[in-house]
Amino acid sequence: MSMQLITQRVAQIVNMVRQSGYLAPDMAVSIAGNLLEARPLPPEFTRLAPALIRQASIFSPFERETVRLASDITEQTGNPPFARWVATALELTSKEPVPDNISYPDTGSATSDEFIAYMEAQKANVNRLPILLHLWQTGQREALLRSVEIMAASPSGLLAAPLMAWGAYGMGELHLAKMLLDEGVENFLGLNLRARMALDDDQPSLA
Repeated sequence: MSMQLITQRVAQIVNMVRQSGYLAPDMAVSIAGNLLEARPLPPEFTRLAPALIRQASIFSPFERETVRLASDITEQTGNPPFARWVATALELTSKEPVPDNISYPDTGSATSDEFIAYMEAQKANVNRLPILLHLWQTGQREALLRSVEIMAASPSGLLAAPLMAWGAYGMGELHLAKMLLDEGVENFLGLNLRARMALDDDQPSLA
């Protein structure tokens, strides 16, 4: 990868983050792989690529291969706080069931009841999480709260507690958001939400 292409790729990353706040997990992993192939490898890329992989695993915590990749890169580069998170993620996802062969609801036409029925029938959280995120993004409040209940009750569900807490917070369910943060597996998303709540309560010293 030439320096010109490297510069273009970094500019692309900056623009995407500015637009959405973060990169989609599959895109983050793909970009990280491209960055690590750069020759010569700029020192900045040895920090940016692992950061993108760590971000991808936190936003997609039930994708075992992404979590394993994050674990491998953390062993090489070090990051004690994240190492604790990824060790827990590896343990919990190792107990995840294989996804059942159930037709995925059409996000353009399925009803809230159909989404919930899918989540109740599908035991694999890797397939449940996209439904939960869709319900959050489309503002289906009651269905979102039910989906959080379903996922949180599963053996590995609280691995996504910070994500679910942000959804609960967005729906005005502050007690539920705090409960998810207290009971879930902490990562930077949870810390960010705790800071947001502290500012909401006019307690910036806690943020």
